[in-house]
Amino acid sequence: MLLSIDPGSSGAAVLRFETGQVAAIIEYEGPKSIAEALNAGPITRAVIERVWASPVMGVSAAFAFGENYGAWCGAITLKGIPLTRVLPQEWQRAICPQIRGTGTDRKRALKIEAQRRFPALRVTLRNCDALLISEFALHSRQCA
Repeated sequence: MLLSIDPGSSGAAVLRFETGQVAAIIEYEGPKSIAEALNAGPITRAVIERVWASPVMGVSAAFAFGENYGAWCGAITLKGIPLTRVLPQEWQRAICPQIRGTGTDRKRALKIEAQRRFPALRVTLRNCDALLISEFALHSRQCA
């Protein structure tokens, strides 16, 4: 099973079978969400969005962002699960190169793209990136 993660405090994790079927979507609610995701099934590989703090973030927000990313990476490593880190530009360019813009306009466009690809699921602004990262991971040699 593939675990795909958007590590932001308003992000999510997606578990998918290698056949493509979504097994679970876990919206991030703190460390218990990491445990829930890692204990949801036999995970064979994980992909996380490689992120960093931005200059527009406040100090406490930047610290929390880094803490979430580190917690995910540490927990996955401790479980012995192979982990691939992918830049937002990499997966977005591969999965939805037509999407332009920044900020909330870009995020809304990503949500629309995720809903188009996953019409049977409840796609939200919180889980759309994790869903699209999982799509990238399933079809990318880089994440194999």
